[in-house]
Amino acid sequence: SSRLFSQGFGHPAGPMRMSRPLRSLALDSLDLAGVAKYMRSGTCRSVVLLTGAGVSNEWRDLYTSLRPELITATAEQFAVLSKNSSAIMNQDLFLANPLPYLELRRPFILGTQKQQWKASLSHWFAKFLEEEGMLARVFAQNVDALGEQTGISPALLFNVHGSMGEAACAACGAEVDFASFCTDIRTKIKDVYGLDPDAPAESSPIHCAQCGSPAVKPRTVLFGGSMPVGFSTLAKHDLPKADLLVLAGTSLVAAPANKMVQMVPASCPRLVVSPHKVGTDKGIDYGPSATRDVFAGGRACDQSIFELMQLLGWEARIEAIRSRLPLTSQRLLTSSE
Repeated sequence: SSRLFSQGFGHPAGPMRMSRPLRSLALDSLDLAGVAKYMRSGTCRSVVLLTGAGVSNEWRDLYTSLRPELITATAEQFAVLSKNSSAIMNQDLFLANPLPYLELRRPFILGTQKQQWKASLSHWFAKFLEEEGMLARVFAQNVDALGEQTGISPALLFNVHGSMGEAACAACGAEVDFASFCTDIRTKIKDVYGLDPDAPAESSPIHCAQCGSPAVKPRTVLFGGSMPVGFSTLAKHDLPKADLLVLAGTSLVAAPANKMVQMVPASCPRLVVSPHKVGTDKGIDYGPSATRDVFAGGRACDQSIFELMQLLGWEARIEAIRSRLPLTSQRLLTSSE
């Protein structure tokens, strides 16, 4: 009997061998060339994007000039912030004292209004997909409102954590005109970065015209706050029908967006555009057993997206928006010439 099993039961020609997992029928190769060929094939008709910090991070440089000792807070609140600086993003703290958060966000709110930061190639990739009729939706985790600069249809862009380009009352939910809100920010909230000589010396609350609460802020999600309505409905609608999921610049750490990788069909390719191999705990496979997961990483998101655009033959589209790109994206284009 030992001889029988050593030859492989039912396989007289020799021992049984484990077959390698079959690659996704959609992709000829697990690289950007394979993804581009699939996207050009006509069978890839529904692309879903999940974007994160890696697609737009220029505005984060502002934090280097922050002077936290100037923030308007009580001694008790300062003690909390000194132990945990992220507490400034807590809903409870904002409702108790909205000034620290508004002071922290002042240059970002005003910079968003005047479009101080520009949409990157990664943002324009989504717009080009829409023009091709292939975009199902973008789920954007950033709050910088850069995606809107491309003119993408609002119905195809869902801001998972809200947007810095809109305002509302955190107490009653009333919408607030963004231009009016920016005027209040400019004239009522002091500058704790040392950037605006015309800012007031001290901050004063911004009250809601509807309920009177000093709780007007950008329509962004604070820790402990509620997620924008609609994420679950849209995700359940889009992902089961997706032909391609692109994960661009996201760490896949924050819920509920990180669950999206598990909501697409088993046959749906997943393209990871990130400097790091993320999402292994969510089932993304970067090893030899990978069948549908493509890693276009180890570099900035725009570099991988630019290569994919070139493989798709979108050079003319890129050139048409070149002057509207941030300097980092423009330098990337120049270096490739």
